[in-house]
Amino acid sequence: MPDLPRISIITPSYNQAQFLEETIRSVLDQGYPNLEYMIFDGDSQDQSVEIIQKYADKLAYWVSERDRGQSHAINKGFARCTGEIIAWLNSDDCYVPGALAFAADTCARHPEVDLFYGDAEIIDASGKFIMHRKELPADPLMGNLIGWGLLIPQPAAFFRRRALEQAGYLDESLRYCLDAEFWGRISAHGTIRHVPRLLARQRYHSQAKTIKEMTVLKQYDDEVERVHRQDYHRLPISRWLPYRYAPLLRRVYRLKRIFLRFVRGHYFCGYIPDSVLRKRQF
Repeated sequence: MPDLPRISIITPSYNQAQFLEETIRSVLDQGYPNLEYMIFDGDSQDQSVEIIQKYADKLAYWVSERDRGQSHAINKGFARCTGEIIAWLNSDDCYVPGALAFAADTCARHPEVDLFYGDAEIIDASGKFIMHRKELPADPLMGNLIGWGLLIPQPAAFFRRRALEQAGYLDESLRYCLDAEFWGRISAHGTIRHVPRLLARQRYHSQAKTIKEMTVLKQYDDEVERVHRQDYHRLPISRWLPYRYAPLLRRVYRLKRIFLRFVRGHYFCGYIPDSVLRKRQF
């Protein structure tokens, strides 16, 4: 049996002790034999450090110190990790069983893929099921990232080391769109693929940064516009259609994606737990 590739998982953590242990257990309980798991805590003032210390002997590295925010914590992990397959899992999200083994198998069977993403279940603060977020395949000819009908579920995304080396680290000037901007840079250099399989559970709760802040801060709108513009200029159509036409084009294209979701049953299946959906093979 060939050696399994090393998978590096990075968890940025800050004052989310109520969810952190479930996140840690979801990684360690995968039972993946070649795992490098690191936690970068931003000097939490709740019980986060005590929880991390409980699992310290199973971690490749952990630290609790003041940092410059989520992206800085993840970038510290990027600088230290050694895995061939890399991902980050926020301290309020979790993997489903078998996610890491599936990631390794997918990368082995599809060496051309630089980044792949699966589906995610949305859960609330108590872990109660909200909906199954079934995504569409990326479209290499048109916008496949934020604002263009596809938002890659971050906890269900894995990428190769070569993608990180080509794209570079996260942009630490971004607070809300750091993952979408990163996916855009990867797509400019490599291949993105969707796998129709549940890989993670993404938690929506009142203290989540994107829910608590994005509706009231102009910074969120500014970041979205900045990433929209960057994504557009990576598209072939930008060579002859100026950016001022992009909002109209984006609306038309998003309608296409919405239509595809209806045709493929994604909206219907969205509120059915994965356990009762027909299993699909990639």
